[in-house]
Amino acid sequence: MIIALMVLIYLPLALLQYFVAPKVGPNPFFGFRVGYTFSSREVWEKTNRFVGRIMLIHALLLIPFIYLGDAYIIPFLILFILPIVATLPIGIRYASYTLEMAGARSTSASTRKMEPIDVGGVWVAAPAVLYILLIIIVLLSIPHLPERVAVHFDERGNPNGWMGRERLLITYPLLSLIFPVIAYVYIYISRKYPLFIHPGRMRFRRDAILKLSVMAVSSGLVVLILVYISIVLNAIREGFMKVYVQYLVVASFMVLIPPFVWLFTKGRIKRGERR
Repeated sequence: MIIALMVLIYLPLALLQYFVAPKVGPNPFFGFRVGYTFSSREVWEKTNRFVGRIMLIHALLLIPFIYLGDAYIIPFLILFILPIVATLPIGIRYASYTLEMAGARSTSASTRKMEPIDVGGVWVAAPAVLYILLIIIVLLSIPHLPERVAVHFDERGNPNGWMGRERLLITYPLLSLIFPVIAYVYIYISRKYPLFIHPGRMRFRRDAILKLSVMAVSSGLVVLILVYISIVLNAIREGFMKVYVQYLVVASFMVLIPPFVWLFTKGRIKRGERR
């Protein structure tokens, strides 16, 4: 059911990306929106059609998983997420090449002055530190986990999904690794391709958008840590999730709020300030 739902959502999005986004034109809400695609209508149309083609092929290749069922959720998630992450640098490289071929760079003063965005300190360290913390927690939990672990719960905290201990200890860190990978790919691209991040019509600084993205990924890792600790506590004391599942949901939402509050309070461009 989960796999079918994800595919049936992703396929229409891929169709919209391929058929609609190129025709809509540069906008701050829909399509493959990076600085390169905002440079000209030609770059926008070609890049969005190219990315849409990749997404459409990817979505069609995922359809057989619908018939395999949720028993194959782990390989499905890997084959679902990794190509999406890879599409970002591929699309940016294509957009950069298209811009060079179109000659738009030589006619855009703002493009020539655009400099790579660089972040350091806590922004670079946070995803790695949080992932290492997750790995430490996973290693410490090994002696306390039974052979069969409840890993999914309904809204009342009753377990409705289980996983073997060895499989959990392998798949959870592996899937969680996607989050820091996304963060560092994002940072790397921001340094290598100056026009990667573009606020469009939004009045936000480019460095603020990058920091928000890293913060959002770090918040996702915090949520994964909270979820894993809850799984372990439920394994140690059966019925734990029946009492605290509501608190886990609330805590997860609370963790995700600060990034967006930070962007709207600290990332806004003031009058006379350059992006």
